[in-house]
Amino acid sequence: MVDDWDERAGEIKRDNLRQNIDDLNNEVAGRDTGRIKRFVQSEAIGSKAASQDDDADFVMNLASQILTEQQQRRIERLQRQFELYDQATTLALQEIDEEIALAETEYRRIQDNATVLQDGRRVYRDETSGHFYDEQDQRVSSEDEIEASANYSRDDSSRQALRSADMRLDDLHKERKDVIDFQEKQNERELRLKDHPEEVDEIEQEMNNSPVPDRVRKHHDQLASSADQEIKAEASTSVAKNEIEGSIESEIALMPAFRHAAAVEQVSQQPDIQKDITPASPGMALG
Repeated sequence: MVDDWDERAGEIKRDNLRQNIDDLNNEVAGRDTGRIKRFVQSEAIGSKAASQDDDADFVMNLASQILTEQQQRRIERLQRQFELYDQATTLALQEIDEEIALAETEYRRIQDNATVLQDGRRVYRDETSGHFYDEQDQRVSSEDEIEASANYSRDDSSRQALRSADMRLDDLHKERKDVIDFQEKQNERELRLKDHPEEVDEIEQEMNNSPVPDRVRKHHDQLASSADQEIKAEASTSVAKNEIEGSIESEIALMPAFRHAAAVEQVSQQPDIQKDITPASPGMALG
């Protein structure tokens, strides 16, 4: 019985060995039969799928990093624009305030030079019609006009001069309000960008579509142009500095070679001592 089991076990081993040999031959021959081929295919497919997943993750991570860097550059560009517009609005408001002060002085001068009635009211003669108007630009009564005509001097302020000075002040105050409103909106956008940087696209679009007061735009463009020139000047200075430093470094690096060459040249120019010594003749030496 034991011999039967041993014989059967030997047959199974021989069968397995033949199967392994057949599988190996099939694998080498490229046939799609055999266990090894199927196992290798399964592993290869799994490895390929894993590789594709890794590539997809890498691409997604890279795209995410690029998007983040692009957003950061846009945020920095917007912050720079906020700085320029802040400086521009400050300069614009300074100019407007100075002009308002001058316009108010001119307005008071015109008032002081008006035609004055006996009751103290100021009236102004229309240069075209010759009629007189009060400071509310209402025509005075016939009696007041007779009195005004009697008191009028050619140097007195006209109705047109008063209206022009008044309109000038109104325009300046309106411009000042527009600049302040623009400045407040810019401050709101800047705070939004600081608290919500993910809204950079929306904020940038708002800035591009928002009207900018003419005086602010003028100063902004001047500041931006000056900044560009400074950047170019710094860049050229940096390039020149690098060239000079590179030249100096090259000279320092070559200095040992220069010294060696100078030493060789100095030795070659010295007289040959051996050639100048005249050998003594044997006779002279004996004498």
